[in-house]
Amino acid sequence: REGIAGLMKKRKVEVLFGQAKLSEGRKVTVDGETHEADNILVCTGSSPTRPPIPGIDGDNVVDSTGILELEELPKSLVVVGGGVIGCEFACLFGSVGVPVTVVEALPEICPTLDPDLAKILRSELAKKNVTFHVGAKVEEISESEVKFSVNDETQVAQGELILVATGRKPNVANLGLEDLRVDYDERGGIKVDERCATNVPGVWAAGDVTGRAWLAHAASRMAEVVVHNITGREDR
Repeated sequence: REGIAGLMKKRKVEVLFGQAKLSEGRKVTVDGETHEADNILVCTGSSPTRPPIPGIDGDNVVDSTGILELEELPKSLVVVGGGVIGCEFACLFGSVGVPVTVVEALPEICPTLDPDLAKILRSELAKKNVTFHVGAKVEEISESEVKFSVNDETQVAQGELILVATGRKPNVANLGLEDLRVDYDERGGIKVDERCATNVPGVWAAGDVTGRAWLAHAASRMAEVVVHNITGREDR
């Protein structure tokens, strides 16, 4: 983060800290101060989702943001969600000796992967002390365990720490997008075309807020496409 801040300062980019809200006329208000621009790029990212599971607000339950703030390793970890984020953390903690249990609702982990590759990944992670339960519906989270069912049979996974990694959602709330009548897609992200332009002229979006590929390098490329199109260079 410090490196990026340094690059922005070097290129004389002014950074304002505060809650931003868009309004008609390509205006952005930040803490009472209004700014106007020919183009506005929305790249507010995404946040972890929290499904309505009893016990999910417990002190021993973290999301993919909170787990990065740990100061010491847990004795054991249960991961609710076997997608890319869940498997990434399972690999990380398993590699340093923490017993990990992954509970995934679908029949296979990482459903966006080719099924054969997902099986290989599961096999490799098993070598790192990671145990998987697929086709498992989580019913409840308690102080040190996750209760789930597989084929109507109730089972329990024990863990000192529980990571909920059931996906992410675009950060679109309280930005004034509805007032501008910006369109959303079926996933709740800002709808953009191949140029990353929204349906509102002069308003663009890039990264997780579009609900597309949830990856840093994808967001970087989308922002690059926006800048190229704003400056007259056709790019998609």
